[in-house]
Amino acid sequence: MLRLHDAAFLKTTKTHESPSEGHDAFAIQGRSLRVFKLRALATVSVAALAASAFTGQSTYAQQTAQAEIGNIIVTGTRIVRDGYEAPTPLTVIGPELLEAQSTTGNVADTLNTMPVFALSASPASAQSGVSSGRQGLNTLNLRGLGGTRTLTLLDGQRSVPSLFSGEVDANNFPQQLLQRVDVVTGGASAVYGSDAVAGVVNFVLDKEFTGIKGEVSGGLTTYGDNRNFKASVAGGFPFSNDRGHVLLSGEIADQDGVYPGAGKRGWNRGGWGIMVNPNYTSANGEPEYLVRPEISLSNATHGGIIVSGPLRGTAFGEGGVPYQFNYGSIVNDPWMQGGDWQATEIRHDRSGSLEPAVLRRNLFARASYDVTDNINVFGQVSWAATRTYTYTWPAFQAGNGPTILSGNPFIPDSVQSQMDALGLVSFRIGSMNYDIPTVENYSRRATNRYVAGIDGSFSAFNSDWSWNAYFQHGATRSTNDAVGAISRAEYANAVDAVLDPNGNIVCRSTLTDPGNGCHPWNPLGTGVNGARPPGIFNIGNTDNAALNYITGTAHVNQRILQNVYAGSLQGEAFSTWAGPISIALSIEHRTERAKAVPDPNSGNWFTGNFQAFNEKLSVTEGAFETVVPIASDQPWAESLDLNAAVRATDYSSSGYVTTWKVGATYAPVNDVRFRITRSRDIRAPNFLELFASNNSGFRSAFDPFTGTIPQFFGRNQGNPNLDPEKGDTFEVGVVFQPSAFPGFSASIDYWDIDVSGSIGGANDDQILQFCFQGLQQFCGNIIRDAGGNITELIQSPFNLASEAISGIDFESSYSTPLDSIVSSWLGDVSFNGRATVYLKSNQNDGLGNPTIDTLGHGGQRLNGPPKWRLTASMSYTYDALSTSLTARAQSAMVIDNRNVECLSSCPAPVAGGHSIEDNSLPSAFYLDGSISYRFDVGASEIETFFNVRNLLNKDPGIVPQGPTDFTYVYPQSRGASGYDLLGRVMRAGVRFRM
Repeated sequence: MLRLHDAAFLKTTKTHESPSEGHDAFAIQGRSLRVFKLRALATVSVAALAASAFTGQSTYAQQTAQAEIGNIIVTGTRIVRDGYEAPTPLTVIGPELLEAQSTTGNVADTLNTMPVFALSASPASAQSGVSSGRQGLNTLNLRGLGGTRTLTLLDGQRSVPSLFSGEVDANNFPQQLLQRVDVVTGGASAVYGSDAVAGVVNFVLDKEFTGIKGEVSGGLTTYGDNRNFKASVAGGFPFSNDRGHVLLSGEIADQDGVYPGAGKRGWNRGGWGIMVNPNYTSANGEPEYLVRPEISLSNATHGGIIVSGPLRGTAFGEGGVPYQFNYGSIVNDPWMQGGDWQATEIRHDRSGSLEPAVLRRNLFARASYDVTDNINVFGQVSWAATRTYTYTWPAFQAGNGPTILSGNPFIPDSVQSQMDALGLVSFRIGSMNYDIPTVENYSRRATNRYVAGIDGSFSAFNSDWSWNAYFQHGATRSTNDAVGAISRAEYANAVDAVLDPNGNIVCRSTLTDPGNGCHPWNPLGTGVNGARPPGIFNIGNTDNAALNYITGTAHVNQRILQNVYAGSLQGEAFSTWAGPISIALSIEHRTERAKAVPDPNSGNWFTGNFQAFNEKLSVTEGAFETVVPIASDQPWAESLDLNAAVRATDYSSSGYVTTWKVGATYAPVNDVRFRITRSRDIRAPNFLELFASNNSGFRSAFDPFTGTIPQFFGRNQGNPNLDPEKGDTFEVGVVFQPSAFPGFSASIDYWDIDVSGSIGGANDDQILQFCFQGLQQFCGNIIRDAGGNITELIQSPFNLASEAISGIDFESSYSTPLDSIVSSWLGDVSFNGRATVYLKSNQNDGLGNPTIDTLGHGGQRLNGPPKWRLTASMSYTYDALSTSLTARAQSAMVIDNRNVECLSSCPAPVAGGHSIEDNSLPSAFYLDGSISYRFDVGASEIETFFNVRNLLNKDPGIVPQGPTDFTYVYPQSRGASGYDLLGRVMRAGVRFRM
């Protein structure tokens, strides 16, 4: 299903395959992948089946019964506590919810529907950027504070990052062995370490699983695309008279993706965008920004258009035939509305993939053994690999295409005659380069993780103690390839064509250097470099020599290594009048190294200019945590506990930091429990923020010096002098479990997070504006050519920014047998609701600008959480039948809170804002459904299921972009805004347990 070819990953020279060669490679790759799938699953299945048969152990039913005994131990503290006694707000997501709401077979996709997650990066939201290397990743984002401020753990242990930014791909974890996912929505750095400013997501393995279980499933959208397949199997068995236990699992998940044009999704074809009103003045009361359909470029067409001078508006169509471009009713370069807008817009056939093609595979093995009654040793090995394929977009040159000299033989005769009559020596074009195939992005990433450890227990001080020590080695290796990237120097040579003495079209450079290998390329028109084969991508040329000369594969190899040494001790030191005082000690040393080796041509590509990188970091930390009971079984208190933690951390890059938390839980009666926490949390700067020097590709911004919106190369430059961010978190809440209403529980928590010394920087618009205002420290970040045109703009981070966000979390659940309501009713019903109401979300760049209110701010440049998000589900179970219906909703948003919405008599907006015709973004409401049926086959249990996401097939809200964004490239909505982009998604399959 996944259209990948290995050859693309191996290229480091400038080559490009024809479509037929690529399709053949896809077919070969597909056969090899299918063979791998069968072999991997067969290996794990046979091992699990053989082990189960050999040991003759309990069935799945027995496993389930055992799991129901005793309290569930949860994340949020290293001291053993029941979930509702946790001092920090905590959500526990069990396997039933994860399975019922999944239409992709991916746990992270289900988690991202929860209100506490906002703006998480998924394969869909991260697929467009070529140089970012984020393709195929699922990185979780609590509170909308960023994936770098959300600590993602596996069984309370760190996992090797997938990116130089330190984020962990949730796809790496063995999802088929998950017992649950704990979400700690609050600061937890004192307990778990750096990066937990927004909270912790802990994937908890079922380490005692016994038996065999598996799943085979597949799905697609209502439009017939994004076909996906998943097969997984897991086995667990004891050995040596139950002194040892082995876990094995394997999984393959494969999806086709959604290719350019988005099938029948008409919402992506209206050309909605934002442009500057050409009639606007500060005094006439008209809105500065127009929000309209059919907005696209005025300075680039599919085949090229002359962008200035007396021949402005002369465009080149099929076969290079010149025509006069119709600019439409409103023109304000580089934008226009109406006219020949579809001749410049690419989303109808050549935009980036709406959903990437992704192949995920993982293998996992764990063995543990009781050396004595009090000592258990364990070893764990995992391998997770992801391959991703996306179409990005053509190698566009919006207004900044090549300058064509008079006499170039590719100039049509009629245009050359006009040049001669006018005495023009050249003209410049803007082009979407439709004769050049769409740039294809291939990424391959594999993470290996090895853990060896020992658990033990002993008695001391008249109480039981437990301890743990482990070593972890992890490595993430990745490659990224932008196939079909234009090589700037070769492209400039190829379009500068002349006639040689024999009348042949050659490159001008060839006249003086006959051996340079240059092949001329015609940039004026479509289909002028050879016939284009039919197909939705409209790519491919017969002149492969010229195509291979001007394009190639931008390539990078990346590696991240991580070593962790850690140990912990937990127990009850002594007792007071109210009960035992619990303490926990932990220590950890972690080293990480990041390295990147790009292709030799890096820096010369139009896109995919990966940079060399070789840096290392280390951190040593120790922590202490305690729970002190103050009262128990008193008339005024069923229980009152104080809790506290402190962590000392020493970073090789930024020195020593102390984090801490204090809190209390108070239950006046059994039915009600109050909790309060105050904490100081940190996030250390990551590799990119400290050391990066990478080209992020094309960007655009308003240049106040010229009054234009140029397109230029953007570069991100690290700052090795950065300090850790500091987050101050306050939380207070209450948990209800009324004994008079069995089966019902609810919690309400208020939280407030202030981040100071936030790592940020001026964006492109700010850098240009600050320089224009005379702040010379920003002018050095702007690089111009001899003509004053911006060629490069550099962004660099600093610790001046701050952020503040607060809200209220609501969670409730209720389950009851229906016969308790009406005696004749059958089955059980349950309700579950989760909601987050965001009260504030502020950002300040620390550069003297006013604080920005980003609450409900869903535009492209600056994002914040919606005012509220909720999910509510109702489930019904009768015997072997289970059904559920889930509602997902979020509030309406705005493009930018600083904007003023008006049609006339527009007032002046606040700093950074604009008057705009329509500032609104619609709310979202979706319904999901699931149904499953279980039946027994001997000692085994088979479950068939059918899940549907977005039952009503609702289109996403339109998120118009511009005027400094690439309106003509990106889809007109954003998955990270909370909208479903794919429409109705269906998945069916079979699960088995024995």
